[in-house]
Amino acid sequence: MMARSVLRIRGIFERNRERVFVVDALSGREYRYGDIELLSLKLAALLKKRGVRKSDKIAVVLPNCIEFILFYFACMQTGAIAVPINPKLTEREIGQILLRSDVSIVCAKEKKISVFGELFMIDDHFLADLEHEAPLSRSFSEINDNDIFAISYTAGTTALPKGVAVVYKNIIEHGTLFGKTVGIGPDSRFYSILPTAYMGGWYNLMFIPFLAEGSIVLDSAFNPASALRFWEIVRAHAVNTFWFVPTIMSVLLSIDRGDGGAEYCRKNLKCALVGTAPLSRELKRRFEEKYGITLYENYGLSETFIATTQSPFYPANGVGRPLPGCEILIHAEDGSQCAAGSEGEIIIQTPFLMAGYYKNLVIYTVASDPDHPDYYFFASGNRCPDIFDVWPKTSVSGNKQTQVFKGSISYVF
Repeated sequence: MMARSVLRIRGIFERNRERVFVVDALSGREYRYGDIELLSLKLAALLKKRGVRKSDKIAVVLPNCIEFILFYFACMQTGAIAVPINPKLTEREIGQILLRSDVSIVCAKEKKISVFGELFMIDDHFLADLEHEAPLSRSFSEINDNDIFAISYTAGTTALPKGVAVVYKNIIEHGTLFGKTVGIGPDSRFYSILPTAYMGGWYNLMFIPFLAEGSIVLDSAFNPASALRFWEIVRAHAVNTFWFVPTIMSVLLSIDRGDGGAEYCRKNLKCALVGTAPLSRELKRRFEEKYGITLYENYGLSETFIATTQSPFYPANGVGRPLPGCEILIHAEDGSQCAAGSEGEIIIQTPFLMAGYYKNLVIYTVASDPDHPDYYFFASGNRCPDIFDVWPKTSVSGNKQTQVFKGSISYVF
């Protein structure tokens, strides 16, 4: 029997079949929830013809496009595990991830990577051809709460990319909770311009809006050309919810000389979130003044999802308050709790921790709270003052090698 959390996916599609979920900014085509479900069932049937079975890993080496979204939901339909990979990586970098991931099929638009496994080519006729396929008869019948949803590789700026494996229950429960915490709902329409190959793109700007029964405007990953037409696309498709990152904010401030964006925000903005990288106080101040908005910061890692956030529903400076069920500790180098105001490493306690790093050794230590045996600690590698006593001054800086804890047991995922 399908478990409780996973049932929500089917319910969301059933309640919203006629409502738009994806607007393709490049083609102008709109895809309703029902369209996405049907096309994903057709694609799942194609994958099964190729021998894909539950728990097989499928590399999705695609740019921001509707095909990427369809492959994600098709993986859910078959029980396969999606492995998103940035197509802008070098052939060598892509090859390293593919070889470490044990993928069965590589879905891509570039033939150059065919040497690394069976290639499922996505060409200009893919969507038209898919329309003629017979769909699977049952929707989302192959997955359970504790199955692996995806293996998402970190950017690897300080070390080799690590494959972060996440399970359905955690990603569904967390995404639903975060949406409620910041007020995301069916009337929220996001502008999806972060690379879908990374969690900020496929989770923050696809799956969280889906869980909230909202919609997205899918565009190319942010680049100089898209920066110039940013507010044009926003106006054309009635975007009312943003998830900014500091680099995008800096670019918009540098090129936007008019008042059109500010006027649009005053009349239409529902919520503006910002995260994925440290945000300077000065940049935040300038952006809020330019567009007349309030930015709600959040903090988290691929391994933990978002752990803290500001919200329209409560006052909080810095990177916000811990989500319900989460806790933040600050530890000194010797593992002791930091004194108020002193700098230490952020330790995240969360029930939403990843399942593990794929094919990597992970070391754990048991949570201290006997009432929550499933809540685990994660040493983030980020440094911060003691946020419990000086919360208004909270900010995040720096990064070092991360470590996971759960008991004193070592094991390979």
